[in-house]
Amino acid sequence: MYRRHTFEERLLIISRLICGESLEAICREGKLDKKMVRQWLLRYEKYGDEGLRGTRPYHYSAVEKLSIVMEVEEKGIPLQEICL
Repeated sequence: MYRRHTFEERLLIISRLICGESLEAICREGKLDKKMVRQWLLRYEKYGDEGLRGTRPYHYSAVEKLSIVMEVEEKGIPLQEICL
């Protein structure tokens, strides 16, 4: 079952990663998805604390979706990076 994590929980997990604890150990201990925690880390590195506060759902127009696909294909930018 999916569990929503508070800002404080996310910040604590990211702090542990920054202090050198392994991603695998933290995820195993907290029964967390590695991809989710990596995404938190990327958002933290790019936006600081605000990156961990969560996001609101956003619906992309057809033009925006096409632009994203073109960036991925032409520039080779990973989709995860574009999403940030």
